[in-house]
Amino acid sequence: MPFDALVVALCLIPLSLWVTLQDLKDFTIPNMAVLLIVGLGIIANIQFSPDMFLFNAVAGLVVLALFGTIGAVLFRVKGVDALGFGDAKLIAACSLLCGVAALPTLLLIASLGGIVVGLIQLKLGRASGVAFGPYIVFANFLVWLTGPIHF
Repeated sequence: MPFDALVVALCLIPLSLWVTLQDLKDFTIPNMAVLLIVGLGIIANIQFSPDMFLFNAVAGLVVLALFGTIGAVLFRVKGVDALGFGDAKLIAACSLLCGVAALPTLLLIASLGGIVVGLIQLKLGRASGVAFGPYIVFANFLVWLTGPIHF
């Protein structure tokens, strides 16, 4: 791994911990953490793939709109904040950082983590909701280190 990529990974650790602790505490994702991940995404794109920067930036906005809409529809239909706007912002920021091509891998890893924990909570009778942020940032970190799965 190039030194520059390692620096980005090291910057992700405290941001990921911040998001995880805050989301587990009160189901919110700090906007500043998301903005810092966006900043890392901008720097990483300029450093590693400047030719893809504009594409990844626009794709990140599309991801934000798509997941924001999905969350709003789920809320209107189910009456539950199943995918909050904080989650949508975080997914968009992570897709900017890792590249939109990594989005399926990121979502697969994050969703599997959330499903497993949700099933465990259900089995234990503590199904009060699953904070999705910790799984998104874990998947983001993993994808940053290893790259996306090629299907």
